[in-house]
Amino acid sequence: MSFYNLAPKEAILNYAQVMAGSWGYKPVVYAKRMGWLDSDEKVTIDGQKIAKWIFESEPEF
Repeated sequence: MSFYNLAPKEAILNYAQVMAGSWGYKPVVYAKRMGWLDSDEKVTIDGQKIAKWIFESEPEF
């Protein structure tokens, strides 16, 4: 049985909320359009890269 870490997804959705909130997009929609989440809302390779960048730049995560 494999486990799925939700921390990268949470970080991506928080970042997407900040980036797309003013446009009226939902964070999930924005993250999917950017290619950070797939159709099953799991983090993609590009999503892993952006999550790594978020974790390195934000000490609160």
